Amino acid sequence: AKNAVGCSPDLAWLLRGSFHRVASHRTQTSDRVAINILPLFLRFDRCNRTACSIDKEDPFYAQALKESEAYHEVVLATVGAYQSRGYEVVHIPFDVGDDVLARQWLAPLGVRCLPYTTSISMVMRRMSGCEYFIPTRFHALLCAMAAGVPAKPIPYALKNADLLRHFGFNKWAQQTPDHFCEDAQGIKDMLLGHDAVVVTEDAAKRAESEARAAVRSAIGALFGR
Repeated sequence: AKNAVGCSPDLAWLLRGSFHRVASHRTQTSDRVAINILPLFLRFDRCNRTACSIDKEDPFYAQALKESEAYHEVVLATVGAYQSRGYEVVHIPFDVGDDVLARQWLAPLGVRCLPYTTSISMVMRRMSGCEYFIPTRFHALLCAMAAGVPAKPIPYALKNADLLRHFGFNKWAQQTPDHFCEDAQGIKDMLLGHDAVVVTEDAAKRAESEARAAVRSAIGALFGR
């Protein structure tokens, strides 16, 4: 199911101006790293424990379990490594489920879990105060790319990988759960390395121009022009 939807990221770039107005105030160095996690193939049982959300009789169950366990391992290893380097790690939720999972998984490790908000300006202010942002959700990755905040993504679905490939970040696009559940060392090294996803100003302007053209085309088609 997570790979059933592809990505056409054009229209979201129309919001780039408002993203940049906030992110332009970010400092270049910080002692803080932000992360966004999601319940990948996970559900919460009555005892508030996590379990695989796929039915055991489902043919995808074994793979879902492997991917969710690998994701859990990657997240915890990454958080611990940044903390050992002296960074404060904070969690930025993009969904209520993200917040619930983070408070269960990450808060006991000393991660500061920021409350969920629907205010995009608040989200951007949170991101702008961090040296790196480690997003899992599609919209978390998109916000970071549009705002120019250095991102080290975990592309959990095809739409995330498509977005990364659209801007030429092919190496990051390959680090999907079905890949790293077999060998997680690659993504662990990338998440802790110096390389990050940053969209250039020229590329962002092209994306914004493409978005405007797409909107004009859609309106023209709607009204038969």
